[in-house]
Amino acid sequence: MDMKKIFFLLTALLVIWVSACRRPEVQPDTPATVVDNDFANVPAVVVQAVRKAYPAATELSFSELDKGKVWDSRFVIDAKNHQARIDVKGTILEAYTVATADARTGITLPAAAQEYIQKTYPNYKIVVAGEGQHNNQKAYKVLVRGEKEEITLVFDEEGKVLLEFKAAVSTRPAEDLPTNYPIVKPEDLPAPISQYLRENGLTFAKGMVIVDGEDKKFYHIAARKGEAIYELSFSGDGGLLRSNVYIPPVAIQSINDLPAAAAAYLNGYTLERGMAFTDREGKKMYSVVVSKDGKRYDMSFDSEGKLLRSALIPPDPQVIRSAAELPEPIKAYLKDYTFEKGMLFYDRDGKKYYEIAASKNGKVAFFVFDAEGKVVRSSESGPNPNVDQKALTAEGLPAPILAHLNATYKGWTFMKGYVVLAEGKAQSYLVVVQVEKDLLYLTFNGEGTFENVRKG
Repeated sequence: MDMKKIFFLLTALLVIWVSACRRPEVQPDTPATVVDNDFANVPAVVVQAVRKAYPAATELSFSELDKGKVWDSRFVIDAKNHQARIDVKGTILEAYTVATADARTGITLPAAAQEYIQKTYPNYKIVVAGEGQHNNQKAYKVLVRGEKEEITLVFDEEGKVLLEFKAAVSTRPAEDLPTNYPIVKPEDLPAPISQYLRENGLTFAKGMVIVDGEDKKFYHIAARKGEAIYELSFSGDGGLLRSNVYIPPVAIQSINDLPAAAAAYLNGYTLERGMAFTDREGKKMYSVVVSKDGKRYDMSFDSEGKLLRSALIPPDPQVIRSAAELPEPIKAYLKDYTFEKGMLFYDRDGKKYYEIAASKNGKVAFFVFDAEGKVVRSSESGPNPNVDQKALTAEGLPAPILAHLNATYKGWTFMKGYVVLAEGKAQSYLVVVQVEKDLLYLTFNGEGTFENVRKG
């Protein structure tokens, strides 16, 4: 063998030996450096994060949601569609089993979430819903759509709202969840937004990045400062678009939690419930329900303990089960009638009224009497209908009543209610709702038209 061939062979062996020595340092089998030939344009850590978390995934695909930062992944497990959002570090920000409104088998929203959607967006349709995890906690993501806007809602496992965003109606396919993803850490915020929070003494709580159809980004941030919660919206370059401040009300445990002047005024009263809250001008206020000598009162005080308002709270409505429970003047008036059903209620001024259904000669009449037994109004229906009184549920409220509540009392909560029926047809409604600190008793006619309301 001549010297040239020997030199060439030694050189080749040297190259092979050097390469072999370096191989352990490169570690190409590590997930962070493996290139998946099917997704050569997607960071390996993003692909491997999904493959590791969902080894049974088929029909896997990726698309860049936020350039160089976040990817959207679609895949199928057990014939169910899934969507996940993964950042450039391989962190799965959120992941859901997804189903459209027409095929939501297997996805049941918590009762509190369903109730929130029904009350807050009664005329909106659930377009798509997802069940899975948001920022490593059990969550549900829902898109509801109206005529001009659509709402993205994220609920926790119990149905409490975690995030809520409003936007113009989009043209995204019905099976797609909205193109947004959570911000996990404050260091993930753009520098201008972080600077704004620092300069204003705000502490980051949670956030979401919204990517619209034109790939424009918006940031929705919740931050805290003392007791106050700030809801902030920023453009993609960090410019502030909107700012709302909310200070959650604080429950009052005893009269001594009130300012000294208010506590002195309430000497001898028993506290039933109370809240300290901040009005729109930033002034602290106090609202309490107290009782004394068998009577209940709704009172409010300013920050110094000065009484602003005091109102007698009438007793709760009561079902009347027989004519024997009626005052004598009403018994005398109805002596030729057969008692069917009745209810004792009070108006907003605390005046007492009796609503009675009674039959005579094959017909039923409905009467409202005042406390002295004077007829306030009356009407008669057809031949002796079957009169009944049934309890209501929130889901059973007629559309006109729901519309009135949603238009008049934001954030109302159903407590209880009754409907008086004759041959299955509604004659009147009584609905009790809670709005912030107040209980409201509302009456409606048989068509659901509002008639009266009192606070209790």
